Amino acid sequence: MRIIMNDGLSTIPPHCLDDCIEVTGAYSAQSKEINISLTAIGLLWTATDFIAKGLGEISDIDSIAEQNYSSGICEDVQDIRTTEVNEPVHMKKLIDYKMLLFSVFTILRNLAADERPEVYCFPYK
Repeated sequence: MRIIMNDGLSTIPPHCLDDCIEVTGAYSAQSKEINISLTAIGLLWTATDFIAKGLGEISDIDSIAEQNYSSGICEDVQDIRTTEVNEPVHMKKLIDYKMLLFSVFTILRNLAADERPEVYCFPYK
């Protein structure tokens, strides 16, 4: 799981990303081995970085395409969207980054109520 979440998220088919997050969440919630839980929590934060990067790239692609289209550089907005980045936009557009981010934060919220002192986050007073 560590290899997939650290190095393979960008190569996983979009429909499988949510499953990877759910499995990582299950590993983080298991109570037999604390090191597995802590590693999985770190992987959830790694997934958050991946999601944030994807949200930023989609935003950048959209703004570049709209600027070039409005200035008359490109007649077709879709042309600029597919040529500005290495990965085709249609793959990036298939990923629902907001839903993935919601999934990760839901898992982390549930972990905040975990009774294990190593996992539980004490609130600031």
